[in-house]
Amino acid sequence: MEFLLNEIYVRERIDFTKLVSLELARKHTWENITSGSREATVLFFTPPSTSYEVRCEVEVHEGDNVWEYTNAVHDLFHRPEKPRDWRKTPAYLLKIREIYDNGERAMGVRIYP
Repeated sequence: MEFLLNEIYVRERIDFTKLVSLELARKHTWENITSGSREATVLFFTPPSTSYEVRCEVEVHEGDNVWEYTNAVHDLFHRPEKPRDWRKTPAYLLKIREIYDNGERAMGVRIYP
């Protein structure tokens, strides 16, 4: 954890225009992206009134640095009892294009870019 805080999560090194996520279920999101769609919307909702919509361009990563980093950080935080087979969990690199505040006061105001 100290390594992450001192070497990785350093403000000057973070690209705040990107997010990463793992594909754990291979359901509708996986089907949409692997069938050709490269767009996704990520919703952040905290009841009762905080809501953000993040519109992104998506890249799928398997077997590269993005994939390895995303799986490693996942396992660091979730600490699985036995090692997972990372080959089953591709990573998504989400390049942020737009962010909307969908909270009850803003109701869809674009806040980025």
